[in-house]
Amino acid sequence: MVGKTTPGKPVQPSEERPPVNPFFMNKTKFGFGQILSETPKWATWIFRVVLYAAGATVIIVGSLHSIPAPVKVDILTTCSEVTLAVHGLTRMFGLQVQDPPSTTDEPQK
Repeated sequence: MVGKTTPGKPVQPSEERPPVNPFFMNKTKFGFGQILSETPKWATWIFRVVLYAAGATVIIVGSLHSIPAPVKVDILTTCSEVTLAVHGLTRMFGLQVQDPPSTTDEPQK
C-alpha cells in the first residue's frame, strides 16, 4: 500500500505519503496586515484585468469626439478611481505560506 491512503486510516511510518500540492497549503488572509505578504495569483490577475479594461476604456473614450468633455472627465475619473481601489484591495490579500509536512521520519527541529 505504498503511496495510497485510506480515509480514516493514519499514514504509517513505513508507508509513503502522497505528494502535497503547495496551493492547498496556503491560506488567503485579508486585511491591512497582509500588505507586505505575498499576493495570491488570482488577486493579481483580477487587478490586471481591471487595469487593462480601464486602460482600453481611457483610450476609446479619449478618442471619441461625440462624447461631451464633462462626460469624458467623469468616465476617466471613474476609471482611475476603480483602478486605484482594486489595486488597494488586491494588496490587502495575502498568503500565509505553510511548509508542507515532512516526509521523513526525522524529528522536527
